[in-house]
Amino acid sequence: MTAAKCAVSLGLAVLLGLLFNNDHGFWSGLIVATTMTAGRDSTWAVAIARAHGTAIGSIYGVLGCLLSQQPHLMELRFLALLPWLVLSTFLKRSRAYGPAGGIAAALSGIIIVGRRYDEAPMAFTITRLVETFIGLSCTVAADLVFQRKARPTARARAQLHCCITALQECVDGLASTSSAKQQKVLLEQVALLKKYAAEAAGEPNFLWLAPFPASCYDKVQGSLSRMAQLLGLYQQARAIVVDTTGSSQVLGADMNRFHSLLSASLEALLGEEDVDLEDGKGMFCQDIAVVRSFLGHARETLLQQQHGEEEEQLAAVCLGSIGFCMGEMMKEAQQLVAHMLNLSLQPSR
Repeated sequence: MTAAKCAVSLGLAVLLGLLFNNDHGFWSGLIVATTMTAGRDSTWAVAIARAHGTAIGSIYGVLGCLLSQQPHLMELRFLALLPWLVLSTFLKRSRAYGPAGGIAAALSGIIIVGRRYDEAPMAFTITRLVETFIGLSCTVAADLVFQRKARPTARARAQLHCCITALQECVDGLASTSSAKQQKVLLEQVALLKKYAAEAAGEPNFLWLAPFPASCYDKVQGSLSRMAQLLGLYQQARAIVVDTTGSSQVLGADMNRFHSLLSASLEALLGEEDVDLEDGKGMFCQDIAVVRSFLGHARETLLQQQHGEEEEQLAAVCLGSIGFCMGEMMKEAQQLVAHMLNLSLQPSR
């Protein structure tokens, strides 16, 4: 599929470029070759950055040529490239342009100012901008036809499902020894979701497509990130309590009930049925009762066991931390359900 996309986009770009201008038709093919990416960055993001960089570099190159049209100033116009090369270095390190936009801006200015042909700089610049537009259009069209799932919007949607699945696995594995590894995987998945959502937000908005709900994805990503951090603190406090008391009896059966309720709320997000916010509120009230019951039973069990004063204080602090994390995770779970419901109401792209 990737080979077919490259072949079609490159062949179509060269054909249209030669039909527009026989002398400069190779620019469209060169743009396709330098814009297509294979997992490094989004093709859409690279295409937009290169378009902006090429336009800015071309404008600076034309201005440099116009200011040095006098015959005795022809050799001095290369000095005009020095400040532009410095500025393009900052563009390369900026978030808006990145390496692709910064390099395109620098090369555009160098190519236009350094030409030795008799063609007017303005005519060459316009021709090259059109060829660049042809190459970028062929690249984006090939992505739409051959790899729709590679679009930033599709990747962000698929990554959201992966994050919910990773969160579900992390909750299901709280009682196992691999919970730390699962939490690391969850944090990595959430970081990818943030990256894909940012790329999808920068995707061009066509007239027949609804805008990408970037704010909804930001809220969901924030809830998932806080859930991952709370799960880590919860697991650390739980391990300290078990090591201090020497058994898990102090945790009681309420913790298993909490795991089941939290897992059930996440399964509703992964299921095909619609998310019901009212059910989430009822489950939240039920979970608060579980937290109170857990703290009460844990305190009674801790008092019945014989431990040192320092051990009892440490265990009491960790039990309070566990109760705090349980309550906050329930709030975040309810917020996550609300954010997912809001996202499902947004028009599909």
